[in-house]
Amino acid sequence: METNPTLNDLNVLPQVLIELTEVLEKHDWFYSYSDDPTVWQKGRDQSSDINTLLNKAKELGYGDAASEIYNKHLPDALGGNQQ
Repeated sequence: METNPTLNDLNVLPQVLIELTEVLEKHDWFYSYSDDPTVWQKGRDQSSDINTLLNKAKELGYGDAASEIYNKHLPDALGGNQQ
């Protein structure tokens, strides 16, 4: 297997990248602006889960693909989707 493949190199997404995509699609990117402590805590927990999955993907050799997925989901207001 090629080391650190990009999304275009993968015919099938590994489970870690599927999980990362699912978490990113549900993530409240603006949780830190909430005055509600439960919203803030949930967002912080999600952020921690995202970092765990990014690290796991990197360890498995999918760091570049994981970064692509992350950047694809990062809102424009937070610097996402920049070429």
